[in-house]
Amino acid sequence: MENIQQIAEVRLKNALNASKHFNSERFSSILKAEIYDILKNYTELKQEDFKIEIIINDDGEYILKMTAKIRKLKPVWILPNSDIL
Repeated sequence: MENIQQIAEVRLKNALNASKHFNSERFSSILKAEIYDILKNYTELKQEDFKIEIIINDDGEYILKMTAKIRKLKPVWILPNSDIL
């Protein structure tokens, strides 16, 4: 069984390696802008009411958390003979 110091060293090493190859603030900013642009086509949403957070768990997996306070859904029109839906 590993002791606490060994576990902490492994987690720190993983965090440092991840941070070298991943700029989470920049990625979050780009992702937020793109998702916001999509959502505002279908909803009434203010930018300050849309939050996004990316977390790296202990296994090195990414968890994406988003919250949006949507005021209203916009009508979506489907054309006849459309393959959508």
